Amino acid sequence: MYLAPLNYDRFFKKVFSKKNIAKAFLEDFLDIKIIEIEILKKKNFITDNAIPVEFDYRCKLDNGEHIIIEMQQWYKTDIVKRFYLYHTLSSSLQLENLEEKVVSVDIETGKYIKDKLYNDLKPAITLIWMVDDDLGFKEDFVTYQMGVEDLINFVKDNKLWTKPFEEILSERQRVLELENNETKGLNFLSENKLIFIFQKNIVKNLKKGKKNNIKNKRYAKWFEFAFKTKNKKNRKTDFNDFKTDKTFIDIMHLLLKDRLTQEEIKYITKEEELKLADELKEVLKDVREEFTRNFDKDDVEYISLKEELERLLKKRNIFEATTEEIKENIPLLREIYKKIKALNRANERLSRKYKNDKKFAKIHKNLKNKLTAKEIEIQKRLLALKEKADEMVLNRSDIITQENIFKGELLKDVVNEFSDYNLKYDDFIYIGNLIVKEYVNEYRAS
Repeated sequence: MYLAPLNYDRFFKKVFSKKNIAKAFLEDFLDIKIIEIEILKKKNFITDNAIPVEFDYRCKLDNGEHIIIEMQQWYKTDIVKRFYLYHTLSSSLQLENLEEKVVSVDIETGKYIKDKLYNDLKPAITLIWMVDDDLGFKEDFVTYQMGVEDLINFVKDNKLWTKPFEEILSERQRVLELENNETKGLNFLSENKLIFIFQKNIVKNLKKGKKNNIKNKRYAKWFEFAFKTKNKKNRKTDFNDFKTDKTFIDIMHLLLKDRLTQEEIKYITKEEELKLADELKEVLKDVREEFTRNFDKDDVEYISLKEELERLLKKRNIFEATTEEIKENIPLLREIYKKIKALNRANERLSRKYKNDKKFAKIHKNLKNKLTAKEIEIQKRLLALKEKADEMVLNRSDIITQENIFKGELLKDVVNEFSDYNLKYDDFIYIGNLIVKEYVNEYRAS
């Protein structure tokens, strides 16, 4: 290792504590010119009872904007809500320094009543530097900001886009007038931004750009540099492209392995182990949640995935595994997660075809393996049977506790719906039993 990993919290904070480096990064990413940066307090007690919130980096620019930069290297499921909270705190903490003005006088005491000058509130911009996670995006970064709801609805309204072009333009004009309304500072809302930056995507897109001779974006070099330091076997020659840039020369001096303290070297080893253990815990949590969410536990695909997971967990206590074993286990768990999530999505799509009735989604899956018919035909017939069965249960609440009577009455409808199929009598009984079983199980579960 030639340079310590910039993505590790300790080294990120060490590097960005230098104003010239933070200023250069923000100028490159935000594409602005900054005259001065005021570094703000990172650790803040929000209320008497809340635990303190500590930002990775927080500053105020000369234009008044408050900036937070958060380095997110670990795999976490709560990042969206956590960083939204941080983002809102960046605005709330400005209350400490807002000036007051006299707004009225208390008639009884004669004392002045003061209020904050809220017009002095400045926009907050939060940058979340995602090291490995891309949140399912392919872009370099994605920005979220507050806008009028009609703007989102305009984009999402599928019916609108089938209308004549003149109507679409008219609706666009109406929405633009809403969005451009700056009365009493409404535009302030859209000046606040929550930006998720994806290091992995930037590096990938940068390689494509170089291959196609596309001009590099100013900010790309920062993430390419960080990506190179992430490699534990990084060498001096890996950073030849950065040796003529004064800012990166300063960064390299701060990250040089030969200049690190013993404590910093130990931190790198410990951080790697903690990162792996935490990632394993988070992935396993996601996997278990998806298995819990599945509503068809008798599905052969579900059973197969569950057995695959159990085999992996039974090898040994997964949290007592060696670092190398954990590295092997995480991709295997991720693959199981991907499969069970895909299965759950397929189940939910099927359920929606039956008005979100999970019972008939399960029945459909059982029948499609038994009947040589198109799924749309199975769906049509099952929807008709669902209507009949729902009506029976609704009009005769006791029928659910009398399975044989329920089966007998439903059997006539089953034969009627599937009469044009070459089915044996036992097949009709099988279909009827499937339906009744799901209704009875639902009743017992409630």
